[in-house]
Amino acid sequence: VLQVLKEKISLLPDNHRDALAADIDAIMYTTEGDVRIYYDDDGMKFVSILMRFWYLNGANLPDEVPGETKVFQIVFGDESTKEKRHLLTANYE
Repeated sequence: VLQVLKEKISLLPDNHRDALAADIDAIMYTTEGDVRIYYDDDGMKFVSILMRFWYLNGANLPDEVPGETKVFQIVFGDESTKEKRHLLTANYE
């Protein structure tokens, strides 16, 4: 699974890879998306936890985004030192 993920990520443009990188200090909010408990045939339990993170990212993203995607831009600083960041969301399982 990890090898497949590495291959898919390597195909992304640099700005999309940068957008996926979430620094721990940039995380604004977290919430659980879904928690599931599975049992195998031997009675062992497995837990699947889907977490959603909202984080600030300075990646250079295109202005046009897919239909359901929402990108919020936040500007820090005054007119002479503007720093534009995006508030992005990511799901991790």
